[in-house]
This record gives sequence, C-alpha cells and structure tokens, in this order.
Amino acid sequence: MKISKYNVSFFRNEKYIIFNTYTGCQYTSDIPLEELEHQLNIGELRREKIDELVKLGIITNDNNEFKSALDKLEKFRNSDKYLHLMVYVTDECNSSCVYCPQKKEVSFFSNDDINRLIKFVSNKITEIKYLNVEWFGGEPLMALNTIVQLSRAFIALCIGNNVTYTSGITTNATLLDKRTFYKLTQLHVLNYQITLDGFENVHNAQRPLKNGKNSYNIILKNLFQIRDNYIGKVDIIIRVNISKLSFDDLDHFFDFLYESFGSDERFSFLLRIVNNWGGEKIESFKDNLLSVQSFEYVYKLAKRKHLRLLDKSLTFGIGSMVCGASKKNFYGVDVGCKLYKCILFKDDQSLIGQIDDKGNINVYNNEKLSIWKNANNRTEKCITCKSAPQCMGYQCPLNNLLGEKYNCQDFYFTSNNRYKTIL
Repeated sequence: MKISKYNVSFFRNEKYIIFNTYTGCQYTSDIPLEELEHQLNIGELRREKIDELVKLGIITNDNNEFKSALDKLEKFRNSDKYLHLMVYVTDECNSSCVYCPQKKEVSFFSNDDINRLIKFVSNKITEIKYLNVEWFGGEPLMALNTIVQLSRAFIALCIGNNVTYTSGITTNATLLDKRTFYKLTQLHVLNYQITLDGFENVHNAQRPLKNGKNSYNIILKNLFQIRDNYIGKVDIIIRVNISKLSFDDLDHFFDFLYESFGSDERFSFLLRIVNNWGGEKIESFKDNLLSVQSFEYVYKLAKRKHLRLLDKSLTFGIGSMVCGASKKNFYGVDVGCKLYKCILFKDDQSLIGQIDDKGNINVYNNEKLSIWKNANNRTEKCITCKSAPQCMGYQCPLNNLLGEKYNCQDFYFTSNNRYKTIL
C-alpha cells in the first residue's frame, strides 16, 4: 500500500483537504498528507482508516497508476456504447455577437438530411446503450421544427431498443419563450447553455440582435419564467464571456446573478475570458480583450460571491477533460449530413465524411479519421502531472493536427493552486 501519486493537498479552515484526481474523491484530514504517508509507512494507520482511504483512491496498491489511468481513459474514449452527436441544425442566427467566429451562411437541414440522420442513428441503435444529442447553430431555435422531428424519431428509437437518451442545446435564449421551452422539455431537452455577458449595456454591446434591437431583457424574461414557473428537473448553464467592457462591474454583476439564480440548484455558471476565437469580426473588438491571466481573479471573485461554478462538476475524474472530437463515437453533423470531428471549426481539416441516403458513413479519408481519433498532446510531462487522468493529452486534438503549441488544462490558472482555487 502507498499514497497515490494523484493526490493534491492544501490547507483550508484549519483542515487539510486531500483530493485525488484519478477518482475525483476528496478527504478532509486533521494531519497533512505527508504525515498520513508517514503513518502508513510505519504501520501506525488504523485498518479501517486505510480501507476508507483506499476506497477514495488516496491510498493505492497500484504500482503503475499512470498506465492504469491511461488504460481506463482509453476504454472510455473508445467505447462503442456511447453515441454523441452535436447537430448543427442551421447556420442562421438572429444575433450578431462581436466575437462570433462562425460564417453566417444561411442554410438549414433539408428533409433529406433529416431522413439520413434518422437512418444513421437507426443503424447504430442496437450497438449502443447511450445516445446524447446536442443541438447547435447558428441559433438552433431558428430550426425548431427540425429539432422536433429529429427528437421524436430519436426518442422512439431509444425507447424501442432500451437506450438511454439525453439531450441539450446551446441557445442565445431570445426565442426560448414559455411555449418553446415546454415543448423542448417534453422532447427530453433538459440541458441548456445560455449566454449573459453582463448587465444590459455590456451584454447588448457584445451580443446585439441582427435587427438592431437589444437581447438582454428578452433573455432575462425567459430565464425568469423558467425559474419561476417550471418545477421539473433541468440544468441551465449561464455562460459569461468576460471582456474589458464587463470587467470593472463584475462584482455587482455576480451579486445580481447570485440574487437571481443562486438559490435554484438547476442554475450554474460557466465563466470564460473573451478570446480570439477566429473569424473577421473579432478584429474590431481586439482592444477589449483581457489576458487569460485575468481568469484566476475572475474565478476567485465568483467563488467569493458563492456562484455555483460549472467547472467544479466537470473538471475532475477520468477523462473529464477529454475533447469529444477524440472520442470514437462523437460526430458533429452539419447541414447536408456532413460529418466533422470538431464542429466549432468546420473546415477541411475537421471534415471526415458524410452520411449517405442509407444512413451509412461515407468516409472521405480513413487516414485523417484515424489521426483525429488518436491525436493527442501527451508528453513526458504527463507522466508526473497531477491532472493526467483527466485528459492524457486528449484535451484538444485540433491543436495537435495543426502542429500548434497547446497549453494544457491549467491554461486559465497562473499559480500552482489550481485545485485549491476550483474546489
């Protein structure tokens, strides 16, 4: 028996917090990790305490934890039991966000696209146990009828084959009125990512509507009606993209978010620094970009404001930071049933094939597909990295394919106190 190499420890509130990145488990101790290890080595640690810490992964008898973590992550990454689709139902959008990298080519799923995608899922359904579908755009609610048609077909296939079905949507929420929201929940769309970039002046400056009208009050109205009138289970992620425009008023804005949604556990928050995500529009906004080093301050401020931060639930455990693009059964489905491994960067590098009229994948380039599935940024540093079980270098295969230098998942944190900051 020995202390796990994937333990991190810090002192808080007169106690030592010991966290294991392999298992995602946490233990509160009266003594530091080093003393715990010493007691284990000299035989002074009680049997029941050892058994408890073994269950948490803090103590292990594994002589090669790195290999065990890698083997487990690869099994997860290459599983045939999960099918994850990010369906890009339209390029059309009613917003004109200043940092949006997407080209606004107006296109929608055709009836032929819908039939091909249904056949594709039908062909796969007997091989899988879990189907997860995320609706994306443009603004996906501008293609609501497509979402309804596909959802009904997917749900019927899953019920008939004892497959678990989950679904979510990334939407600007301007079209998410009461009727639309209830329709979506009936179709098992229970996970939402909605962006609110600050108070009215900031949000409307960063995310104006194409028609020149403001979106802030529309979004808040729709969020409040969900909070106040819908009693079912649903997960609402409010994303905040932070720039110099919002930075000085974050203290008050976080207070507002807590007062508005803090008591409702269905709401959580995802914080991001506005970055150069590509495209032409960002050029005129570059002077308003913050350095990524600002993120640690933003995160700590949000914690002091008691916001329910999304990172705490997603950042830890085997494979929790693995990009969907590196998973065997992940596909971004675009108009025309074109298949991409990275739906956020729809280009020739990411395009791997197309669904034909029989629901089969016509792979354009098997070698490129293989590269996508196996591309990683793993280096010798991963062997000693405390966070290795979470990604094993698979956090962004696109960077590897492009030959670009990639900062690992500690990118947003400049200090060595990453876990102390997040936990």
